Amino acid sequence: MQEIMTIGGRIARLRKRQKLTQKELAEQTGVSRSLIGQIEANNVKPTLAFLKQFIRICHTSYEAVIEGTGMETELPQLKEPEAIYFTPQRELEMLKEMLGAKQQTIDALRGENESLKKVIEVLEKEIQQLKSRLK
Repeated sequence: MQEIMTIGGRIARLRKRQKLTQKELAEQTGVSRSLIGQIEANNVKPTLAFLKQFIRICHTSYEAVIEGTGMETELPQLKEPEAIYFTPQRELEMLKEMLGAKQQTIDALRGENESLKKVIEVLEKEIQQLKSRLK
């Protein structure tokens, strides 16, 4: 039976293939070591900016990281890797996905904000009632 590997697992495997520690990768990508650990454990999804840096640093491809294709073989080191990893169409798709996720977050926060406004109104009324009882 073939093992199913997650994006975080592939990132960990590709990082180790380059003989990089989480700390070294964190320093090179400008994120914290703990964030690298969270990404590798699949607790956090990597950002597009992180993926671009990771792909360049580890001399790999988008397909290897996201889809797991080509991980069995060593990939040649390329002179200008950042120029070939993301097609404009794929980058646009990823940006649309990120936009959708951010919009969902905003919508959720708006819903929480409305709920909080109602709670605040109730609390303010209770405060007014308590103040009137103290008079």
